Amino acid sequence: MRRTRLPSEHDVDPREISKRSFEFSVAVLRLAQQIGNALPESVVRQLVNHGTRVGAGVADAHGSGTHRGYVSGLAAARRSARRAAFWLRLIGAAEGASQELIEGLIEDAQALHTTLTALGAKAHQTKGPVERD
Repeated sequence: MRRTRLPSEHDVDPREISKRSFEFSVAVLRLAQQIGNALPESVVRQLVNHGTRVGAGVADAHGSGTHRGYVSGLAAARRSARRAAFWLRLIGAAEGASQELIEGLIEDAQALHTTLTALGAKAHQTKGPVERD
């Protein structure tokens, strides 16, 4: 996963957030495979659950047929990004994986959270159909 900032809240492209959230989910799964048995299974499971829910929430938002469903999917993805960042910090503190990899994923989770927050705010402001793919 490349380590670049997502677009600012003023130029957020819904297709880009779909791609980035999917890439983040894949990166979390790869990290979980690398961790293996180095940490308790419950910690790894929490990371996988929240890390993959980011991408799933965005997919749900884009696939919803209603404005309300779109906003709800974005909110779920945003919460999962915040929670994934927590579990990544915990794993990093326990030295369960490469610090460079963990720090990069934390940055990605935080960028996703910020962008999803901006998309959600934009969707709340429009109160109508939201452009999505």
